[in-house]
Amino acid sequence: MYDLYSRERGVHGCKYVVTAVSFDTREKKAYSPKTWLIQQKGTRRAAQLKKTAHGGFHSYRPRKGKGLHKANPKGGSWKPPTSNSGSLRVLQGCLTLRHTELRTVLIKRGVHIVLAQETLLGKNREYSLPGYVCYRCQCHFLGKAGRGIATFVRKDLRATVQNIQTSSSSFAQEVKVWWGRKKYQLWNWYQPLSDKSVSIDLGNGTHRFTRTLVAGDANAHHPAFGYENSDVVGEWMVDLMISSNLASLVTERSEPTYLHLQGGLFRPDIPLISTDLAESTAREVLDDVGSDHLSFLITINCCASAQGRDNKPRCYFRKAKWRVYSDTLDNALSNVLTDSMPISELNEVFTRAVIHAA
Repeated sequence: MYDLYSRERGVHGCKYVVTAVSFDTREKKAYSPKTWLIQQKGTRRAAQLKKTAHGGFHSYRPRKGKGLHKANPKGGSWKPPTSNSGSLRVLQGCLTLRHTELRTVLIKRGVHIVLAQETLLGKNREYSLPGYVCYRCQCHFLGKAGRGIATFVRKDLRATVQNIQTSSSSFAQEVKVWWGRKKYQLWNWYQPLSDKSVSIDLGNGTHRFTRTLVAGDANAHHPAFGYENSDVVGEWMVDLMISSNLASLVTERSEPTYLHLQGGLFRPDIPLISTDLAESTAREVLDDVGSDHLSFLITINCCASAQGRDNKPRCYFRKAKWRVYSDTLDNALSNVLTDSMPISELNEVFTRAVIHAA
């Protein structure tokens, strides 16, 4: 006899419990019940339970190629658990890709994505980073003169990298990474100092960005970033922040990342972050890894928005009787308000009438 709804099911703490009562035909007495646990784990040909047309249950082996489906206690389709949780760490900076220094930082900090500018990779020169996949720009194949950019994605991440065509000598790459069952959009951007015509298209006509990071060597001058003067690129970035929900992680008080040969500390590497990630994103300037620009680590805490959710009670106005409220307020104010009433008394009478009508 098989019973899936046995009381012993909760005692064993398992999903499926099959209770069998066996009899010895020779001695005519029942033995103690024996319990077998059938788990939906292991290979595809593991034992399962199947309900027959007679109302009973028996174990069977599924056909080859049929996978096991785990029940979702909350309902809906089940999704496999993902190991991508916590913070997404992005390293950004002008890197000459010195192998020893860069690999040490990547291992120590647990970097997931590297957005590198001024890589100085020639047309016939390749660079391999253990544990990462390199996506380099097509600047040399397009006949552009520049130092180029490259994006390194850790091999255990699900991501796509696409080179963006620009009309000027600037370079851009769009990175889409899936982290914690959500898609994040990253932009690797390099604007040469000699080119002041911005031609990068972020591909969002509404200027409302979600889970977006725009990082790179912008070479933008503006007082908002600590410069005394402003140029075309700096004004374009400030206008972009005003007309969209992008905010800068660099201000005039941020730690500089570039020391000019003639003196002076500057901040040419300016990352922009969407406002939904601004409060949960941190920028940390790192030590020298073999470049005249100091690299910095951008840490996006992907769990901060869910933990800091506002659960304050709010009023629900959809089912309110607005017509009754309007008539009650009009009747209360029709015989009270006068032209010669002082403002303080008028405010008190109006407030009392609104509270009474509500």
